[in-house]
Amino acid sequence: MDAAIALHALPEPSEPPATQRLRFQIGRIGESRFLSHLEWMSAWIRTLRRAKAPLSYSQGFHAHPKITFATAAPVGEESLCDYMDVLLRERVDAEALKQRIIAVAPPDFRVFSVTEAPLNAPALMSQLAGFLYDIHAPGDAATVQERAAAIMASTSIFVERAAKEKGKPPRAIDVRPNIARLDVRMEASGRISLGAELRVIEGRGIRMRELLELLGLDPVTARFLKRTTFLSS
Repeated sequence: MDAAIALHALPEPSEPPATQRLRFQIGRIGESRFLSHLEWMSAWIRTLRRAKAPLSYSQGFHAHPKITFATAAPVGEESLCDYMDVLLRERVDAEALKQRIIAVAPPDFRVFSVTEAPLNAPALMSQLAGFLYDIHAPGDAATVQERAAAIMASTSIFVERAAKEKGKPPRAIDVRPNIARLDVRMEASGRISLGAELRVIEGRGIRMRELLELLGLDPVTARFLKRTTFLSS
């Protein structure tokens, strides 16, 4: 009994405050596109630890490293421009840490740049403004061009999404404001090449699966690359 009382009386572990926030432009190609977002996050945490990054942790008994991403990485998506914020408990040379990360990162992970951001900078997800995608898929270019033109000429396009609350009916979401531009062309290989500029409005965007289905393309056979992520200033 005394041991149990003593155990409950233990103070919560205390972590030192963060002293530096580094913002990495990262990406993933090849086989790494099949990782779920949770697997992607876990792999980055292991990579940062192998690179000897002095990670800052949350408070409490179940402390976790203070690492955030601009957006969740859907399975199947390749990227040349995602952002990851890492808070550190000790200041480091940003470029030197970047090189250590590159040296130990999995083969299909990419680190393109690193900058220092203010410690009190807004959360990355709250700064999301939009994306540029390159999409390649089998299909009939004329049909996809017609669908793209119809989308751009529409004032509203509704898709159904599952409700967040269990037992609630699906919600109808107007995704037309999230589609800024669609450029369709046929490649020499016979596959369709599509450029898409997508907006994030009030924290909500169109999902790639939704866009592909609106265009009559199969999300399973399509390959899509995030070329740019836009952050608001």
